Amino acid sequence: MVVKNSLYNLLGLALPLLVAIFAIPTLISILGIERFGLLTLMWALVSYLGILDLGLGRALTFFISKKLNNEENLNSLISTGIISMTILGVVLGVLLLTSSPFWIPKLEVKEISYNEIQASLLVLCCMIPLVVLSSGARGGLEALEEFKLINLLRIPFGAYTFIGPLFTAMIYGPDLFSVSISLILGRATLVLLQLYFLRKRVSFSLSTFDTKLLKQLLSYGGWISLSNMLSQMMGYLDRFLIAFIIGISLVTYYVVPHELITKLWLIPGAITAVAFPRFVKLLNSGFHSDVRRLYWFSVLAILIAVGFCSLIVFLFSYEILNLWISEEMAIQGSLLLKIFSVGIVINSIAHIPFTLIQSYGRSDLTAYVNLIQFPIYIGVLYYLITHYGVVGAASGWLLRMLLDSVINFIIAQNLLRDRND
Repeated sequence: MVVKNSLYNLLGLALPLLVAIFAIPTLISILGIERFGLLTLMWALVSYLGILDLGLGRALTFFISKKLNNEENLNSLISTGIISMTILGVVLGVLLLTSSPFWIPKLEVKEISYNEIQASLLVLCCMIPLVVLSSGARGGLEALEEFKLINLLRIPFGAYTFIGPLFTAMIYGPDLFSVSISLILGRATLVLLQLYFLRKRVSFSLSTFDTKLLKQLLSYGGWISLSNMLSQMMGYLDRFLIAFIIGISLVTYYVVPHELITKLWLIPGAITAVAFPRFVKLLNSGFHSDVRRLYWFSVLAILIAVGFCSLIVFLFSYEILNLWISEEMAIQGSLLLKIFSVGIVINSIAHIPFTLIQSYGRSDLTAYVNLIQFPIYIGVLYYLITHYGVVGAASGWLLRMLLDSVINFIIAQNLLRDRND
């Protein structure tokens, strides 16, 4: 079951990337370096704010996995989670929109008007509640282990993430506002379908709201949210610092190789999405030996799969970028791609101990790990970018991957040892 569901997830995450391979070069050609760079920053903002859901998406998966035999409590749990996440998404969208006049003028762009940027951001702010709500709906479906259904939705809408902006740009030209409209239409359709299928499996009424259940969700999810917030801040900090310190045009040369190699995260992502509810159920049932077997099997599977792919990318980084994008991109980004290919292996295997820690209900520990890393990473990254440019940024990212992996493995091993005793 775990292998089959992981394969579903792998297909759901990988197939849209085939579309991306062909769409991104054309999209860069139509939008231009500055517009595409700004679009990636907007995507980063929406993605970052979308995971600031107070951990409710992950908390829903955790508690639904524990309460599957209590249908009445389950209905209230889902309804409470969905209502809370909708309200939260609206608040996050409003906060981003109202703060935009303070930071948009600081972006050094030559080819894009302020009005175009502001209009595009308005549309993307409206998409944030949809992103947050989608996370909750998917979390419910994952707890129910409906991975086949999840990926039947993920494949076409994942492809649309690239096809929608591409065709929109081909029709309307280099206009970020039109591209943003295409993105929000796709996200809205996905959310409606996710909620429809979740309600078919577990009947719930949005008139039900239980403050006690909300407290449980927030108690677990608050630490998840803090961990996600810090992780995403560190994950996107490099490109924002590059934009403000050495120029937004260099963001594209940094982001393209980074986005290329980090697509390998779909492998640990496919496995951990399945392993998380399975870990929770096994731990609640007392099958600790099965937990350990699943843990090491998952680590080994990720190491082999990601390690092989990363080795190919490391050896042929210049050729890949030259063939995919251009010779200029290969010259600027091949060394960065080599650095990223090493870090991705280290980070990918760390997904399993990270997932296991949260399966034990110790979401506070993963938050503490990121709290330790955050101030260190800011200082190191700023120093490396100011002295070594984009190569320094990539090196700082690699160091963070190494530190994060070591700490998570140590914590997970202690939890497994304590439960074994």
